[in-house]
Amino acid sequence: AVEELARASGAEESSVAREAVDLVIAGIEDTLGDEQRRHVGYYLIGTGRPELVERLRCSEIFQRRLLNWVYARHTCLYLSAVGILTAGTVLFLMLLGEWKGHMAAILLPYAILGLLPVTQIAVLVVNYMTTRCLPPRLLPKMSFEKDGIPDEYRTLVVVPMMLVSEQNVRDEIEKLEIRYLANPDANLLFSLFSDFVDAPEVRGEGDEEFLQTVVTGIEELNNRYGAGRFYLFHRKRVWTDSEGCYIGWERKRGKLETLNRLLNGDTEPGGENIVYVGDRDRLADVRFVITLDSDTHMPRDSARRLIETISHPLNLRNGELTDGAYNIIQPRVTTDLPSATATLFSRLFTDPVGIDPYTKAVSDVYQDLAGEGSYIGKGIYDPRAFHRVLTGRFPEQRLLSHDLIEGAHLRVAFASDIELYDEFPPDYPTYAHRQHRWIRGDWQIADWCLPRVPGPNRQHVRNPLSLLNRWKIFDNLRRSLVPASLVSFLVFAWLCSPFLGMTASVIAGLLLLFPPSAQLVTLATKRPGKETSSWRERWHSFRRSLVETAFLIHQAGSALDAICRVWFRRWVSGKHMLQWTTAQAAPDLMQAQGRGFFLQMLSISALSLCLTSVLWFVRPESLPAAAPFLILWVFSPMISVLLKARAVTVSPKSVVSAAHEERLRQTARQTWRYFADFVGPDTSWLPPDNFQASHGRVLAMRTSPTNIGLWLLSALGAHDFGYLTVDEMIGRMLQSFRTVKGLERYNGHLLNWYDIRTLKPLEPRYVSTVDSGNLLGCLWTLDEGMREVVDKPLLGPQVLRGIRDTFRVLHTALQKADLLREHHHVLSILQKHLTDPPEDLAEMILCIRRAVAPTSLLANALREGKSDTEKVLYWAEQLELEVAGW
Repeated sequence: AVEELARASGAEESSVAREAVDLVIAGIEDTLGDEQRRHVGYYLIGTGRPELVERLRCSEIFQRRLLNWVYARHTCLYLSAVGILTAGTVLFLMLLGEWKGHMAAILLPYAILGLLPVTQIAVLVVNYMTTRCLPPRLLPKMSFEKDGIPDEYRTLVVVPMMLVSEQNVRDEIEKLEIRYLANPDANLLFSLFSDFVDAPEVRGEGDEEFLQTVVTGIEELNNRYGAGRFYLFHRKRVWTDSEGCYIGWERKRGKLETLNRLLNGDTEPGGENIVYVGDRDRLADVRFVITLDSDTHMPRDSARRLIETISHPLNLRNGELTDGAYNIIQPRVTTDLPSATATLFSRLFTDPVGIDPYTKAVSDVYQDLAGEGSYIGKGIYDPRAFHRVLTGRFPEQRLLSHDLIEGAHLRVAFASDIELYDEFPPDYPTYAHRQHRWIRGDWQIADWCLPRVPGPNRQHVRNPLSLLNRWKIFDNLRRSLVPASLVSFLVFAWLCSPFLGMTASVIAGLLLLFPPSAQLVTLATKRPGKETSSWRERWHSFRRSLVETAFLIHQAGSALDAICRVWFRRWVSGKHMLQWTTAQAAPDLMQAQGRGFFLQMLSISALSLCLTSVLWFVRPESLPAAAPFLILWVFSPMISVLLKARAVTVSPKSVVSAAHEERLRQTARQTWRYFADFVGPDTSWLPPDNFQASHGRVLAMRTSPTNIGLWLLSALGAHDFGYLTVDEMIGRMLQSFRTVKGLERYNGHLLNWYDIRTLKPLEPRYVSTVDSGNLLGCLWTLDEGMREVVDKPLLGPQVLRGIRDTFRVLHTALQKADLLREHHHVLSILQKHLTDPPEDLAEMILCIRRAVAPTSLLANALREGKSDTEKVLYWAEQLELEVAGW
């Protein structure tokens, strides 16, 4: 920000920074209690930036002025773009139909049925353009890495769970322990908040045993890691009219509301004590709460990073809803690797992303456009603001999905550079069941699109949500109707005329194939050097689009079923408004209902065959446009069964056969030759960047921190493989460290490139945080590896295996040079001595000593040979040196 303002004003960066500090100092007396205005970032990146621009007597650069104009009108611009694109496309379709001579009686229902699919395309296009044109909004953070989380920001991690079975309880305790081990800060408390499963009575069979198991487990964690670190919250069942049984009050929403009351010093509902394990008094100091689902994984230090974000003065202002202030930080939630690769379905329906060392903030439409994200129930929040704003606000026995409207009331920031991991459904039936539950939850909060909304005590109150947040709720409703409207649109168009049928198929194709199409557009319009998705990812998106097309009719029927259930339960029966299945129980439930689900898919296949027959007799000209859809729909049962299959996974032992292991070890030995040959006195004991083998043998006499780190790890790896003795490894490393110690640095950082002959930095001089991070990671690994070396014996089985690797490389070279027969006798002797390492140390030493004479004999014979055996001689001498060295 300082750099940008300096460029706009023509002033020095230090002058811009001083002006910002002076603004803070000048307003200290007038801003007591206003932490935002007392922070210099308020004037650099916050809402006080115009004051600093005015003080500098300049104007913002054009890109910044344009962004500010868009940010100030975000909702109007977004909805206008969607509306104009939708209206323009529908009008264009009607004009095309009129041009082809179709009557208004056909075009009007055609346009009405096509409205939602066209709107979905418009939303996708506007979202795509928004994320392409607007930069990701990064949230400012504090830095607690060095000293840990301060006492005033003590945070409670709470995981709601159900006491389903003994194994389930033990699994949840183990996962809680893993979350603690990844985030072991002194001011982080960890807890489970348990409920009994629904039952016709207050007390059910096995309740006490399950409760005692979880109590014992939490107490064991406290004994193992220190008293007061782990809590157990639990509540009893209450009668719920809508469910006709005893359940935990208001399910997860009720848990969090009860917990917030406890943290704010209010009495829990019914005066019940929910603290079963842990010091109740210590909870008074809890400043924030991180809530997770039971299947959510919290990586290392992610809790600290969430606290660093929400505690920054520009993000939080005493729980008030002010410009730039948030009461919830929602991290990015992605699929964890085991569940993403568990089945063919999960591999197809999860994003094909891997471990990216260059990961940074990613785009989110609402965060980038409006500076506000959407809450999905996993993140950090301020319990005081949560309690003050939401307690008693919603009607009871009404809300199944509550995260979205809770976030809309409290204002959410999306922190895309902080990541949590969630499990993904293993098959399509489980996935469809989850979608069905989500759609029911979305339609149960449909009233919050209106000016007046249900409140407590069956009263209607003014809706406090912004237009953008009402759009988010409406958008979920609209999206749930798209599959049904798309199927109706296609069938109607196919039956009306070939032209309308082809047009509808094109519209459906654009909608269903939008992800791979957008990736192709990104590839075509990317800036030079900018990374884009690979062809493998585009093929992945295309296959997923085909499968979604195959399941289109089922998704349409499932969505309509969910919507009808909501309206029937709300206006007729008043029952099962809180019907819910845990993520862990859903796969078992769908497996039990597997036959019924397959019959549903068969009925869709039969319906598709009937539709094909109707088109054949009524409108055969439409069959070419309809054929791709009809074929996929007919085969949808088989596709659902195929995708349910477990992904092909094999154990490492079965992957690496003896032949594969031998080939890999030869590759490792040949790779080590690069460092053995090129890292030495001639290169100042630093690794050259590369060696050009074709079109002239040239060694690049430069190096970088990444190269240095990889060289040090390669030396450690060479010892582990048996290619270097301990003395040789340490000697080489010490020489390298002596050189590195004398290199020029900037604030302790190595610069990115050095000439390894003169040891001078190469121009332009700069520090690469990526390279510095790579070097740091290598040094951490080296530290752990050297600790293992200290504890290992000087001679182990790896020594003989390493010598054998060099022998096999030599054997291959001799074979290519057609010299095997000439040296067959010596090779046979070596082969005998370099078999599998013996268990006895003395025997192993004897094997190495017996190999000394044959290796010397072979090397001498090759030296005296008249044929061109440069490569063969190299490996023979290397074998001689290794055997003699050990």
